[in-house]
Amino acid sequence: MRMRTAFVVFACGYLCAAAASVRAQRFDEIVREDFFAGMTGDHARFDRAMRTCEEALAKDPGNAPALVWHGAGLLVRSGLAFRDGEPDRGIELRTRALREMGQAVGKAPDDVQVLIPRAAILVSQARYSPDEQARGMARTAADDYERVLTIEAPWFGGLGVHPRGELLGGLATAYRLSGDNDKAAAMLHRISRELPGTSYDRKAQSWLADLSAVPKEDHFCLGCHTP
Repeated sequence: MRMRTAFVVFACGYLCAAAASVRAQRFDEIVREDFFAGMTGDHARFDRAMRTCEEALAKDPGNAPALVWHGAGLLVRSGLAFRDGEPDRGIELRTRALREMGQAVGKAPDDVQVLIPRAAILVSQARYSPDEQARGMARTAADDYERVLTIEAPWFGGLGVHPRGELLGGLATAYRLSGDNDKAAAMLHRISRELPGTSYDRKAQSWLADLSAVPKEDHFCLGCHTP
């Protein structure tokens, strides 16, 4: 998996959806700059972010946000290991990553800080994984995104275009990668209905023109300055 590509989608998908959560200092505010420096290939800062997660977990093993971010980092390292021709290490890291993120969600099943990172990184990974594996990861991501949508339902309509578009677009992507084109299409129609005339509407319409022809690697993250 491409480290830069994974983090671009992960960063935007996480931060935009998490912005809708109740405001308090989030764990991502401690580690995100170092994590996202990985987008430019700064492996030293990425490693520092992982150490920050490990130090937080050493102090509090129940720190679900730290655990989910650490798991996400392991999944990125897994992709890099596969890329570098180390499949055994890749499998080991991926197994640990999925276990840690699953444990994090088990500890905090209604925490947007935990649900969004797992969903976002799983969607990013699924886009470059074998089909069967991709479908499983995408189904988990869809469940996480759906839970976030339920949690945020009371105030979701009052959010800005960008956080709504990123969350709904992430869900449409997860459904598409899971093989459920009917649910993906329903979410795309919702995007056009609720965000008419926006970049999200245009992206949704382009996918709806022939959903089965959308490349597996395509995604719905439209950047942090989408009008």
